[in-house]
Amino acid sequence: MVISIFLNSSELGELAYLLEEFLKIPCLLNGDGFYVKLFEQDIESTELQKDKKCLEDYEEYYNSLAIFGDRPLLEIVKSEYDAIANCDFLIFMEDFSRNQTETTDMWTKRCSTRINAMADIININAKRALRVIFCNEGPICFMATCMMEYCTVLIPSNIVALTADRGLSVISAVSEKTGVPVPKIGSPPVWGFVGCNEYVDESSIIFKAHILKPYKRALRAPNISTLPLGTVIPELRMMSYLLPNQHDEIIQLVTERKKNIEHYLNRKPFLSRLRALKSLLELWCEPNPSDQVISLGVCSNGSYGIRPGIVFSQPCIQDQKQRWKPFENFSFVNDAIALKIQECVEDAELLLKNIGFDMSSYCALSDASQLTLQLDK
Repeated sequence: MVISIFLNSSELGELAYLLEEFLKIPCLLNGDGFYVKLFEQDIESTELQKDKKCLEDYEEYYNSLAIFGDRPLLEIVKSEYDAIANCDFLIFMEDFSRNQTETTDMWTKRCSTRINAMADIININAKRALRVIFCNEGPICFMATCMMEYCTVLIPSNIVALTADRGLSVISAVSEKTGVPVPKIGSPPVWGFVGCNEYVDESSIIFKAHILKPYKRALRAPNISTLPLGTVIPELRMMSYLLPNQHDEIIQLVTERKKNIEHYLNRKPFLSRLRALKSLLELWCEPNPSDQVISLGVCSNGSYGIRPGIVFSQPCIQDQKQRWKPFENFSFVNDAIALKIQECVEDAELLLKNIGFDMSSYCALSDASQLTLQLDK
């Protein structure tokens, strides 16, 4: 298993955590193990010699562990061609956060130009089965959509944007509001063109509750009775009845908490993103498809009123060939949530139109993608 990681110098702090998480994924340790190639676009510049030395230290340390015998674990590559060649997973972690002086058009143009350049190399040098994961700061669903537009050799369902981490940050706030312990709370669905807009639906969270199922004698038992009056059983419930109309308040709390963490750490928090990335790799590397439903930015097929052909965050599941697709049986979408989803879709379409995407062709693109999947089968 060959994993290529594209990163900036600002993501070097995440690298050590990420490699340690890789070593905890059982399916990556089977057989010949895995091999990581690191590419940093500007690492040869004189300003980044300290970062280059840091990467070289990582390389020397992890290879000295000899985890897979004589085979190296980590290699720093100097070109994108080398990084993409014979690669099974491409993890894109380059920071494309919006600069303060950038307009929306300037920002999206910078992102699309970078993806276009990388797509040219992928079209020449990559396997068709290459799996691409966008888990960087920035408009990840937009960049994944650009990758689908520019890459003609990749299977569309193998291009995804990591979005489940947006929901993880909400769980602790929901726990504080409701008193439900964090381990008993499921992850909320994340909708949207993440990086540009998003809607975390905390009302659809499923949590584990314990309820008392009374015996018949509980109605007539005297107050001094010492006999059991019932049994406590577990039950899955939705969070909506505990959080009536508190979405804005919860999102504000999460946003303020992130700002405080960023202020104290002097960097953006990343542990929830790495945790979500590890979970995604665990599912995607297993020999058999999983029936687990997760939030992920994938190529839309028209479900939930989302325009086909754009990468949009929604509940997803694997098909029999372990390709991610929208989970069409998600039953917790009411009229209010559908309206929020449609607002996110309209913003995404406007953003794509402004940089020259022909949205009228996206239904045809989706049909072509479905045909491609059928031919691959």
